[in-house]
Amino acid sequence: SLDSAIRAEVANDFGAFLIAHPRLRLIAFNGAKAEQSFCRHALPGLGIALPELRRLPSTSPANASQGESAKLEAWRTALRDAGVAVT
Repeated sequence: SLDSAIRAEVANDFGAFLIAHPRLRLIAFNGAKAEQSFCRHALPGLGIALPELRRLPSTSPANASQGESAKLEAWRTALRDAGVAVT
């Protein structure tokens, strides 16, 4: 699906999610649109400490600006940095 096809955005309840998962270390965004949506719709209502926020390259085939191996490595690095075991 294309980002341009998104019409109505409604944020999940990130406040409740973050309170329920206090050990969460990273929120990774699958591309710029996901990061922008979070910052516009979810972030303003959060009054709690946040884990690291990191935009990563979109895994969409429409994102041809980076090769598949570069995208994969960016995601692996982010997960490793957050303490997730990645093979």
